[in-house]
Amino acid sequence: MSTFEIRDPIHQRIAFNEFERKVIDHRLVQRLRFISQLSFLQSYVYPGATHDRFSHALGAMQVAGRLIGRMKESLEGSSCGTSARHRPRPFQPCERGGVSKTHRSPTQQ
Repeated sequence: MSTFEIRDPIHQRIAFNEFERKVIDHRLVQRLRFISQLSFLQSYVYPGATHDRFSHALGAMQVAGRLIGRMKESLEGSSCGTSARHRPRPFQPCERGGVSKTHRSPTQQ
């Protein structure tokens, strides 16, 4: 449910919802606009390169969202979420030298 979008030269369209808009509009995130992604000297070598941390953060948000979406799709489409391989292993108490410790059995790996 994307209600907002930003045009980006790399990702073309970055869509985001109301919650993400509130995070983007926060003053700490907006401060990233004034921090250069490139070093000080590279701005002299490449004067047309205007990369700041804000645009980098938006691109990272887009890529992370796509990655999570694909992971959800693959988990919904397969039955591996309920297999024994993905269940948490139980902890078994054991006593060594009179002291009770909790650990995973090497045979349960």
